[in-house]
Amino acid sequence: GGSGYEKAVFDELALGCLRHEHFRDRYHVHRKIKERMAFVPQLQHRMIRAIEHYNWQEVQLVLDTSESLIEEKEAEDFEHLRLLHHYLQRSWPYLKSLKARGIKDPKACIGTIESTHRKITYRMKRQGRLWTTTGAQAMIRVIDSLRNQELEGWLNQYEALPNDVVAQEKRWHAMKRWVQKKPRFQAHEGAFKGQIGEGKAKSAPLGQFAKGLNQLIMTPNVL
Repeated sequence: GGSGYEKAVFDELALGCLRHEHFRDRYHVHRKIKERMAFVPQLQHRMIRAIEHYNWQEVQLVLDTSESLIEEKEAEDFEHLRLLHHYLQRSWPYLKSLKARGIKDPKACIGTIESTHRKITYRMKRQGRLWTTTGAQAMIRVIDSLRNQELEGWLNQYEALPNDVVAQEKRWHAMKRWVQKKPRFQAHEGAFKGQIGEGKAKSAPLGQFAKGLNQLIMTPNVL
């Protein structure tokens, strides 16, 4: 529910559905509270708990308590509290929980968008990972199956496939393992000839050093 994604936008997207419930994402609400109440970290958890219980009186009490703790020289904190108050007041209808809205079965809805896709992006976007389309779809299916407790059935799906399809899948996995196999280490013999500078007299110290180094490289067995 960020800027540009207000309830009216989703009303149009969900046109014709049986029921549309709009939520403020929990992650961004908590982040907003921590940013605006950074000067009173001891009250942040109390504010989050008041929102979870959908208790506006408790929210107002936490705001008043926070305001009483602001020092006179910290006028900026008053502005932070004012903005937080307006944000919570504006978003209050969308902070009500599923249970408070009379939705007893959590499987009846797809869940909050941001909170849902973060379960996937946390696994797939860290450490600069790159995915092919096929690999990304497979990883998403694994994560989704784990959360829905359907992984065993998904992994055993090939048992119901025709033998030729199963054989093709086995060949593909065998080829993938062969490609990913680490090659054996091969010792490198190194350069057989080196040269230090040009135009140096052979009788000079640098010329003698270059001559000896070249002989050493040409006969590596002396090492």
